[in-house]
Amino acid sequence: MRLDQILCRSAVQVPILLFVTGASAQTLPNGTFHETSWGAMELSCISSDLCFASYENGKSFLYFSSPGGDGKYYGYWAESGSSEPCDSDLQFPNIRTNAWGKLDLSFDYDGDYWSGLWGYCSAEPTREFSGERGGMLQTRSTQAEIKAAAAAHLLGMPYGETTADVMENIVSVSFGTDTLCSGPDNWTVEVYVRATAQSDGISGKMVIDDASATPVCTGLPFLH
Repeated sequence: MRLDQILCRSAVQVPILLFVTGASAQTLPNGTFHETSWGAMELSCISSDLCFASYENGKSFLYFSSPGGDGKYYGYWAESGSSEPCDSDLQFPNIRTNAWGKLDLSFDYDGDYWSGLWGYCSAEPTREFSGERGGMLQTRSTQAEIKAAAAAHLLGMPYGETTADVMENIVSVSFGTDTLCSGPDNWTVEVYVRATAQSDGISGKMVIDDASATPVCTGLPFLH
């Protein structure tokens, strides 16, 4: 039996695990997330609608999907034991357990970083949770630190009235060749602000220094 069939059968026990819609969902690249709140995780997506991750030497799991295809994912975590066990067991594809809970994740455009919330059992998620692929390049700042630094610099219209608004408009953060400033390898932050009836859209990039997490140069309007 194929893995997607097993997952679909298991989802009968977990009704909201699958969010199959007609939307064209973001497809996340498979691979290792070296730095997460719960240690290294191996991510595998069998389709744009369904992903899972394993951690703790393959004994614990995440299952999640994106109903809107917008980078926002919803699902469950499941482990063999918990300090706050649930009243009932749930059958997941890889494990049957009373140690489970809901989670909400938001991935960046490239699928290299997530931020989100998790909770115990059927309670709504309220605890912070993040992860990034990392481990591929030696950098002094993390992707999360650079994204936060960029958001602080961009805060204010037209990039967003709140930090959360600005974060939504940062579509990717990547480390590599600096093609904007023609300097050494550095962080490039790509920003996209949708056009509205009141203003034109904005699409551009800025470079953030790896060592100081401060802007080096920008190709975005209204910034110094």
